[in-house]
Amino acid sequence: MRPPVESASVDFSDTGVVGDYIKTLIARHGTDINEGRLRADSRIKDRLPVPDISTYGGRFVPPRILARDEKGRPVEDTNRNEYYEIKPNSDDGERAGRDKLKSIRESYERYVSDWSTDRALSIHPTHPNTFR
Repeated sequence: MRPPVESASVDFSDTGVVGDYIKTLIARHGTDINEGRLRADSRIKDRLPVPDISTYGGRFVPPRILARDEKGRPVEDTNRNEYYEIKPNSDDGERAGRDKLKSIRESYERYVSDWSTDRALSIHPTHPNTFR
């Protein structure tokens, strides 16, 4: 069972410091993450890919209302889990984006026991250089 997500760990933007990403993953996944392996692999080049942007337990816009509580207030879905990689609008950029998204997904398989709650972003079929 994952712990409550701290507000600072909902949204992540790459700072260029892999330690910031590790702290975010630990805050998000608590005991569901293999912290030792994560820290060890972060010292190996390209072993721990860092997304440009990621969201975990985020809100949807517009809000998705799941139900109403006992006082009639809306209960909002806060399970928006995404990650993004920003690349140039070119064949090479698209290829690099696909490769990076694949490696990010593989890293979730390695480190996060509840990784299936996160989802990879794919290339939008009608706008091939737009990731969603």
